[in-house]
Amino acid sequence: MDIARPFCDTSEGDSKVVDSQDKLTTGREELTEDIEKEEKTQIQVTYNIVFVTAEAVPYLKTGGLGDVCGSLPVALAARGHRVMVVSPRYLHGSPSDKNLAGASDTGCRIKVYCFGGEQEVVFFHEYRAGVDWVFVDHPSYHRPGNPYGDIFGAFGDNQ
Repeated sequence: MDIARPFCDTSEGDSKVVDSQDKLTTGREELTEDIEKEEKTQIQVTYNIVFVTAEAVPYLKTGGLGDVCGSLPVALAARGHRVMVVSPRYLHGSPSDKNLAGASDTGCRIKVYCFGGEQEVVFFHEYRAGVDWVFVDHPSYHRPGNPYGDIFGAFGDNQ
């Protein structure tokens, strides 16, 4: 059939001449609508994501790492991903310790070999802003200064 030539449309019982170009345009519009509907109904893929970091805002921040590891997990959780952040539970005997007050002892204790012997590690948890915040507690994290050092310089275990 020649596309440029008119043909008869008898869908309503009466014969009438319809321009074939009109039919082609209508078909394209329907196809475009179908494609747009398919694009809108795509399945959202979600992931389980774990961040392991030395610092995360609002719990502890010494620089840009704390900013990223405090905000990126929250943004990913808002997009539907399951997110967990694991960080040391630093206690410095300062007002910043109150940032960890919302974390509860999970009752989970494990023994690890480090510092020349067996050490007990305790886990704390807080669910905030759609993110699971897990804190690893050990006496080596309870010292003045920041995670990397104090007024005398870098901690020896950070070398």
